[in-house]
Amino acid sequence: MQHKQELAWAIKKDRDAFNFLIKSGKQRLNKGRISGAYSEFKLAYAIKPKDKELNQLLLDTLGILCLDYDRHCDDLLKLE
Repeated sequence: MQHKQELAWAIKKDRDAFNFLIKSGKQRLNKGRISGAYSEFKLAYAIKPKDKELNQLLLDTLGILCLDYDRHCDDLLKLE
């Protein structure tokens, strides 16, 4: 029983962290803080790598970083 409670707590903790990182990353992206957004999205990716919205945000963010700043282009190629 205790194991189930610990597992449920860990799942909730991951979900809360993921949601926080997505929200924070979007806010940074909207403010033009592209590198900060990318950092948040990478952390979220470690929690939930198959999330479609997150993968699109990563792709968009890496596109900006690569095309506008010539940074993280290798990471962009890995996602495409």
